[in-house]
Amino acid sequence: SVHCDANGNISEILVQKGNGNKDHVEWVSPERQVSRANEMYWRDYGADIAAEYAAALAIGYRNFYNENGSEEHKKTYANYLEVAKKLYKFAADNPTPFNEWGVNKDETQQHKTNPGFYNSEGCNDDMAWAAGWLYLVTKDSYYLAESNKILNDKDFWGYSWNDVTLAALCVNAYKNGKTDPWSDVRSAIDGKIGESYEKYFCQ
Repeated sequence: SVHCDANGNISEILVQKGNGNKDHVEWVSPERQVSRANEMYWRDYGADIAAEYAAALAIGYRNFYNENGSEEHKKTYANYLEVAKKLYKFAADNPTPFNEWGVNKDETQQHKTNPGFYNSEGCNDDMAWAAGWLYLVTKDSYYLAESNKILNDKDFWGYSWNDVTLAALCVNAYKNGKTDPWSDVRSAIDGKIGESYEKYFCQ
């Protein structure tokens, strides 16, 4: 969910819905959790969240858009893609993960109105992931350049909720047109095997 300004640009994004502490002790469906009405919107920060939104919409477009679908179908998915582009712009204009502001740090913030739960250590991995999918869908060279620029300078420690760099490398391999497109992925993994990260590639 987003809020837009008078020019149609995204000005705020929904960064948290519910309460992490309360939700984790309620073993019910999300719709039945009592804290669901609690929504936190944010501006100026949250590139990690905005980029994940953008990637999800781009993936949805790639998977489900039907060129032979109804006009309503085409209009709906065209809107999804447009919002994905705007979300990526929001992330690029505000390249700081949400938790850097001092909220959403950890689950001990019981006194906070919006206590944090999982600490995000960065946003570049999410942005590379989103740029990769946006390039696959739009073929706009801007997104290819963005993805390559980030991945050329990005190290990683293993695929997880906190680091999707390896996944972004895989998307990049699919689209980059190199003679050996998977070389970057192999090099990235080979560079970690034998280090303390090894267990993450065995799970």
